[in-house]
Amino acid sequence: MAVIHISVTIEAPQEKVWELISKAKETEFWSPNIRDLAHEPTGPVQVGTIRKVRLEINEKIQTLQTEVTHCDAPNFFTEIPRGITANWQKKVRGVQLTYRLEAESTERTTLLITGKYEPVGLVGKLLSKTIGEGMIRSALKQNLERLKTYAETGRTV
Repeated sequence: MAVIHISVTIEAPQEKVWELISKAKETEFWSPNIRDLAHEPTGPVQVGTIRKVRLEINEKIQTLQTEVTHCDAPNFFTEIPRGITANWQKKVRGVQLTYRLEAESTERTTLLITGKYEPVGLVGKLLSKTIGEGMIRSALKQNLERLKTYAETGRTV
């Protein structure tokens, strides 16, 4: 199983960062490829929440549904895909993303995202190590930097 860790420290209280990552409409302001995100049931994430996402991947609109499998607000949540229109599910399986918040102080929070997945087949394993992991890490880093800017300044990015 491949594992990716990426983190960012944000000059904002943990509750604010939690709100920005767990509320559907807030996520659209800082995640550059999300075009629409809705939760069923509506509201912040909780165990069983289905997150329906329209996102842009390689200049095409794709759909993704994830299910929140674990949640301890405002500390962490884990989601797994339940359906996607892109072809990456042929190359990986067992995808899981965990968003973990840690208050460094009353005004500083570290967000750690851990992504786990299992590459499929020899080609999938080779591509995962050479190309896939770098692309995933780059996309996550970009999203986290945009979240940091949005949380600290209120400016949409």
